[in-house]
Parts: sequence; structure tokens; C-alpha cells
Amino acid sequence: MQTRLFVSVLIYLVTSSLAAFAQDTSQPARTGSAQADIVGPLPPVAGSLACYKLVDEPSFCVLPESPRVVNHTIPFNVIDLNGAWIGPGGERPYIYLYNEPSAGAGYTIAVDMSLLSRPDGFGYFVNASTIAIVFPDAGDFRGTIEANGKSIRWSNNTVWNKQ
Repeated sequence: MQTRLFVSVLIYLVTSSLAAFAQDTSQPARTGSAQADIVGPLPPVAGSLACYKLVDEPSFCVLPESPRVVNHTIPFNVIDLNGAWIGPGGERPYIYLYNEPSAGAGYTIAVDMSLLSRPDGFGYFVNASTIAIVFPDAGDFRGTIEANGKSIRWSNNTVWNKQ
């Protein structure tokens, strides 16, 4: 009898402590809900987050503010910067986003300039709408991603459009 009582108390304590882990104390309880202080697995906030596709792992993408690679099945606004671009003078650079675990930020942007007989550029995301690229023969430039990833406006006032 004592064993059953002990097991019952133990089960009660374990389930009570597990329920405590599900409580959300970071936000005030919503009124009008019987379970306002309990949360389950919440869907991610889609909003204005940009998740950029990787070229070497097409089922994954990069969140710029977070140096990690996440699965693209999360309903973020997936923007694909990979591929051919065209500059104002008809130049055709190629941009590649790829996961590079040895890189400090966890991701890398490569700009292939070989069709222009220039050295390749490299860089990273500053935030969800800005990239920073180093072009070894020209310097450091910031690019603002516009039109849902269809154009990049550079800090030298040039614009690249995606093909």
C-alpha cells in the first residue's frame, strides 16, 4: 500500500513539474482563455523575416540576424539571391549563398566576378535587408536588398537586378 502511495505521489510530482515547463512567464496571460498561461509548440512568426536559400543545401536557408542555418520548410519569406545578376553596364556577376561552418557567422556570400575578369567578392548579411561584400579590387560595399530579392542597391549608387 505504501508503495502505491509513493508511486502515485511520484507520478503527481513528475507531471506537475513537466507542466511547469510549459508555462510561458515571458508574456502576460491573455484574458478570455482558460489556458492563457500554457503554451504549446508555437508556430514561428512569419512577418517580415527573410530567410535566404543556400545554394549547396537547397532545403535549408539562412536567417540574417541569427548566425544559423534553418530548414526552409519553416514558413518564412524565403528569398533566393543565388544566381545571375545584371549590373547597369550589362555586367553579369553571380551570387552564391552557402553554409560554411568554419566561417564565424555560420554563412558566406560569394560573388563570382569571373565573367568580368575580376577577383571574386565575399561577404555576409548585416541584417535582413543589407549585405556587406568585399570586392578585393574595388573595396567594401553595402548592398540593400530590394523588391523581395529581385534587386540590390549598392552603396556606390549602382543597382543589380536578378535575371
